[in-house]
Amino acid sequence: MERSPRLRVLRYSIFMRNEVTPMNQNYGLIRRFQLEANYRGASLLIFAGAFVAGLAFVAGGVSIFPMGPRAAHMANHILLMNAVAPALARAALVFGIVRAQSWATGQVLAGAAAAQIALLWAWHAPSVFAFSSSHVVVHTIMPMLLLGASLTFWIAILGETGRKRWRGIFGLLVTGKLSCLLGVLLLFAPRVLYSHDVLILGQANLEQALSDQRLAGLLMLAACPICYVLTGVTIAAHWLRELEASATRPLYRTTSC
Repeated sequence: MERSPRLRVLRYSIFMRNEVTPMNQNYGLIRRFQLEANYRGASLLIFAGAFVAGLAFVAGGVSIFPMGPRAAHMANHILLMNAVAPALARAALVFGIVRAQSWATGQVLAGAAAAQIALLWAWHAPSVFAFSSSHVVVHTIMPMLLLGASLTFWIAILGETGRKRWRGIFGLLVTGKLSCLLGVLLLFAPRVLYSHDVLILGQANLEQALSDQRLAGLLMLAACPICYVLTGVTIAAHWLRELEASATRPLYRTTSC
């Protein structure tokens, strides 16, 4: 029985679609290079924007938020640690500025997490903040140190791969919890903790200064789950997908003689 021409064309198209030909391989490579170029271009824009924002914070620490002094100060720190630093870290890994094998280690992650938390709590200590506010050099160096510690922390987090990702998840949870504790302290403090804010707002505006301090704590409490917890959940989801893919992968590859 003779096959119809339409059936022969259909069988040929299915065969050519499933067959791996040099033309298909070249198209796949070209498509892959295009996607990588687009990804690197987008990463370059993110890197440039984060770098400019980081310079603006480091150069003067001028607030860009229409809030009180305490809430604006906290918002600047949140943006510096949870937006600028992760963007710079991701771009540094994509462009090969840093090597993930050298930075994504347990020692680097532990040291960066400890330095980041220590700098965050130290800078929000009333005595340290009053000293840095009266000394321009100290007030300029502090955001540079905080940005450096946060950048190292996020490089170690985003550079983790495979089974070592548990260290990044654990580091995110610990850092988020300690940052939230600072927010709780500012939110539920019964009085104004920073005399510098009283000098700015005036003695007659103690209630306003206390509200501004509580708003700073509320911002920190809102930023912790959005940044640290959500990033940890995303890393865990990628890790589980990799484990599922490796479990369904065949152990032995059969070859035909």
